[in-house]
Amino acid sequence: MKLFLVHILMILFFALQIFAQDGTIPSFQLEKNTLQLTRSAQVGTPFDKVGRKFAIIGEESGSFEAWAYPLKLFRSFNFSFFIGSSTRPIQAKEIVRYIDVTPEATTITYTYQSFTIRATYITPVDEAGAMILLDVNATEPLAIVCGFLPILQPMWPAGIGGQYASWNKELKAYLISEPTRKNHGLIGSPAASGISSTPAHMLSDAPNEFKIEIKDPDSVRGRFIPIYMAGGKGERDQIINIYKRMQADPEKYYRQNIAYYQQLRDNTLRIETPVPQLDLAYEWAKVALDNMMVDNPDLGEGLVAGLGASGTSGRPGFGWYFGGDAFMNMLSFNSYGAFQTVKDALRFTQKWQRKDGKMAHELSQAAGYVDWWNDYPYGYIHGDTTPFYIVAMSDYYARSGDVQFIKDSWNSLRRAYQWCLKTDANGDGLMDNKQAGLGASEYGELSGIETDVYLAAVWIRATQGMQVLARAIGDDKMAGQAEKDSREAEKAYNRHFWVEDGGYYAYAFNADGQKVKEISPWQCVGLMWNLGTPERSRLSLQKVNSAELTTDWGVRLLSDKSKFYQPLGYNYGAVWPFVTGWVNMAQFQHHFSIQGYNTLMSSARHTFDNELGSVSEVFSGTLNIWMGESVPHQGFSSTGIVYPLVRGLLSGMSRSIMKRQCSIRYLLLKVSSPS
Repeated sequence: MKLFLVHILMILFFALQIFAQDGTIPSFQLEKNTLQLTRSAQVGTPFDKVGRKFAIIGEESGSFEAWAYPLKLFRSFNFSFFIGSSTRPIQAKEIVRYIDVTPEATTITYTYQSFTIRATYITPVDEAGAMILLDVNATEPLAIVCGFLPILQPMWPAGIGGQYASWNKELKAYLISEPTRKNHGLIGSPAASGISSTPAHMLSDAPNEFKIEIKDPDSVRGRFIPIYMAGGKGERDQIINIYKRMQADPEKYYRQNIAYYQQLRDNTLRIETPVPQLDLAYEWAKVALDNMMVDNPDLGEGLVAGLGASGTSGRPGFGWYFGGDAFMNMLSFNSYGAFQTVKDALRFTQKWQRKDGKMAHELSQAAGYVDWWNDYPYGYIHGDTTPFYIVAMSDYYARSGDVQFIKDSWNSLRRAYQWCLKTDANGDGLMDNKQAGLGASEYGELSGIETDVYLAAVWIRATQGMQVLARAIGDDKMAGQAEKDSREAEKAYNRHFWVEDGGYYAYAFNADGQKVKEISPWQCVGLMWNLGTPERSRLSLQKVNSAELTTDWGVRLLSDKSKFYQPLGYNYGAVWPFVTGWVNMAQFQHHFSIQGYNTLMSSARHTFDNELGSVSEVFSGTLNIWMGESVPHQGFSSTGIVYPLVRGLLSGMSRSIMKRQCSIRYLLLKVSSPS
């Protein structure tokens, strides 16, 4: 009887395969994940699914652009649906209902009176491609039309010409290419037919489209209709092979993603607090930060700053390599133990260190196409990047104990340190913005200063870190110099920035030594590293904790009483989650625990209010809303959660517990003593 049932099941299985629609694949179960975020989909709200080599960046309607780093393959991908023989399209954005997000996949659900379609977006961690798996449940024949605008352009400032797109019948995909045959993109489906054509060496202004016809809805039940995309810089056969590899076993890539993100959870610090929302925000911050690691075929693997749709422009958010952002984010990576990521990212930045020791501020992913360092002025524009490199290196050593990497990097560190010293033109012991480059502010009235409080604090922290690193490798001479430099810098810091009659640290001082008496959260960088006295720290934080700067969603860059305050001013009053994180660290460091918890939760809640799982770059100073120019998936905004949570709240609790345990032991010893 059992054998008979097995034969029947086999016959049914093969019958389903025979009658299944061509080009479909057997569906597989999408795993439950405790990190899953679900809500009603919001048209216009961003989402992304990214890996090391490929990125889908779009909005919750399902529209997106695709990048095979450093190439933008296409934009404005959209679904439209046709019922039966109808010629009236049903646009996806009009019937989108739900979005479900996990680290490994995102599913968007569309519902109409005669069908439900679940589109699952999967971007493999280490493959230059992505896929969409359509689960279709329809009661009558249906056609799905996929339209997109082919682009095939590298990120700004590079460009290529002569692009064309044509349907390849063998691959059942559009091939997007150009005359040199060095840059390619593919998008299609084995269940589709192409319905567009473009002139040779020219891209149409209208979308290219392919159509998936479902004449018998029963034929796709229990099956996925796959859409694949691949691309990049290289030989055409290489890109085709990527496309075919994904077709061969799409479930494998999904399972690999699950395993990768599970390892990220299991092999790094995990926490459990009485606040589930905080725990969830923390785990998603780890994912958001991990997504910043990008493997570029020309440049290598390093940390970019952020991701957001580029639209008609040439860069996906801050999807370049930014040294300063990388070094800031390393404080979070180190906090939860992702040491290999930090080490790889540090090695990457060392490749672009200038001969005089200055570290690179930003590097376009299109640098393989242009002479980035010589033809463009942005590479070394910031002054804080180089001392923050030393801070990041010392933080990595303190958390990992990897002295060999410090030895291997010592020449680079010495050159960076010496460059910082040379920027002190007035001899006060601090780096000068005019010599070093930009610091806290990048433009406007507050950029024309001698030294700002942020650059000064980072430099002092670098001198402290250099002492530790020098002693670790036995360079006593450098350790002695760094100790002397640190003492001089701290004296200058207190002299130049402390406003006695105001009880706070000024934003900056100008060339004639006058203080720029703006109250700003930038002073908290020094406070979180214990610069100054406890009393001054307490007074300063009372200013920052006031309603002048602190809101329910973060801390303004300037007091709303300042004459320079602009609620939408990028550097002049907006709320930045990463700066809020530094305030948060200072609050925990100086025992403002209630304010610290409220600030931490104000940052954590941003994980769920715009792009699910990520924190936006910048918010209005007046309203709890992200600004139009804000990048929705910004790395250092997630650092604004991880760093103060692990090094502030949890470390403070650990210290308190240890103190209580020591007090109990002391009392027990006294009680048990013969005296």
